Amino acid sequence: MKLWPAIIQNESSGQILMLGFMNQESLDLTLKTQLITFYSRSRNKLWKKGETSGNFLKLVSWSWDCDQDSLLFLVKPDGPTCHLKTTSCFADTAFKNSGLFETLTTRIQESLDSSQSTKTKDFLNLGKSNWIRKLQEEACEVGLASTFETKDRIVSEAADLLYRLGILLAGNDVGVDEIKHELNLRSDKKIATKTMSSTEL
Repeated sequence: MKLWPAIIQNESSGQILMLGFMNQESLDLTLKTQLITFYSRSRNKLWKKGETSGNFLKLVSWSWDCDQDSLLFLVKPDGPTCHLKTTSCFADTAFKNSGLFETLTTRIQESLDSSQSTKTKDFLNLGKSNWIRKLQEEACEVGLASTFETKDRIVSEAADLLYRLGILLAGNDVGVDEIKHELNLRSDKKIATKTMSSTEL
């Protein structure tokens, strides 16, 4: 039976999420269902990523390498890809600082899904105008702390600000990958502008 390594990459951020293996049957099923399905070498069976965790990998596009020895899939993940609840199975240093808002939004979503009352859920129920007001207050407090107080206070106030921003993002169904994508677009535009300027000289 022919097996191919299958590289899974986040479509919007470019982050490598995991590596699995596919045979012809799992590849056909992936293309049919638009959900990534692997072949498990240890269990000798097909397995759909997310079938137990609910963190499916939705297919955006795919391609072979130049020799058709391996596959690359661009996906939109429904949640953490790794079984350790991290975004990626790889400790990619290029993304080592990107887990902050993922952690925040994951915890916020967990509080929303929980039947128990939490401060986060109670705050979200107050409505968007209160989210915005609190975010403005926290931003002001960061500014005041940076002007008049100690580094420890700046850190504390900044943590409050980032948490409130996480609530605002989750409440508006804004994914961190969407923000990363926007930042990447801006970076690409700057590079393109610099390149054009240099060629015009």
